[in-house]
Amino acid sequence: LSSERNHLLDVTLIEARKRLGGVIHTVKQDGFLIDSGPDNFITAKPWALALARRLGLESELLSTSEANRRALVVRSGKLLPIPEGFLLMAPTKFMPMITTSLFSLTGKFRMAMEMFLPARRVNEDESLASFVTRRFGREALDRVVQPLISGIYTARPERLSLRATMPRFLDLETKYGSVIKGMRCEGKKQKAKGSGARYGMFVTFRDGLQTLIHALMDRLNHVHFRLNERVVRVANKAHGSSVAPWSVALEDGTCLEADGVIITGPSRHAARLLMGVDKALAEQLSAVQYASSAVVHLAYRREQVGHPLDAFGCVVPVTEPSNIIAASFSSVKYEGRAPDACVLLRAFMGGA
Repeated sequence: LSSERNHLLDVTLIEARKRLGGVIHTVKQDGFLIDSGPDNFITAKPWALALARRLGLESELLSTSEANRRALVVRSGKLLPIPEGFLLMAPTKFMPMITTSLFSLTGKFRMAMEMFLPARRVNEDESLASFVTRRFGREALDRVVQPLISGIYTARPERLSLRATMPRFLDLETKYGSVIKGMRCEGKKQKAKGSGARYGMFVTFRDGLQTLIHALMDRLNHVHFRLNERVVRVANKAHGSSVAPWSVALEDGTCLEADGVIITGPSRHAARLLMGVDKALAEQLSAVQYASSAVVHLAYRREQVGHPLDAFGCVVPVTEPSNIIAASFSSVKYEGRAPDACVLLRAFMGGA
């Protein structure tokens, strides 16, 4: 592989598992197509879509089904629809907000007041929970925003940086003085430009996300893949002692020499590998907190499920007595995920 400086690169990828892809893994069983980890990617961030196009996979992309493009939220044990036009933390349509039973009259009035609240003078970062309660009130956070955000990040909104996770909302407040006004203005601008977009917000591949992994393996013919091998230590030799300043020790006792090392594993593993290289960095990496979650896939005959499944899934607020934080109706969301007369669901458990 030639880099921009015309240097020949010799790349070795070391993977502890027996397969590539990490949490991306597609399983086909009994006519069901199951993505055991993530099952789609977001088009609002352009890089995954751009990579798919670069790999010639655009014809394999699959948008969410046109029907039932909505989500439900659990409220007092019942599944209620999230009001149409409610985008993550802000309502953009008034009538669905007025008629919904999800919020109290006081809560609806507090959210509507967001359009008249002054914006902060300084565009500083804050927690996601702080921003939502400041702009929309506590009820909006507890009943919709918290479960929606937990469904994405499996983390408490009090611990999430708004600038790192949802910077758009901070920018809307700064630019328009109101998140609701900003979203409505930008929505009108998008309509004026014409739809143009071929895909919805979420897309996947017809045969599952592992399509992307297989395509990358086929194209990366300059990379030496070493599967089922585990790195135990990374060392940086004294300057000038070797042409290759880095040493990578494997579990089987062998060592690889390298000009550069890229570590892509979880921070706690990276910390262990780098303890002998940069102790301060290793300690910072060790301090990164994770919230564990499990994905449970459930297959049923359609008549066994009493609910109409007229949505893509549901989210569960932390105030509800449930171990489930969200559920996705996979066979409703994307075609080809279940045999005829069957449904495929996936539940997310655990979280912060």
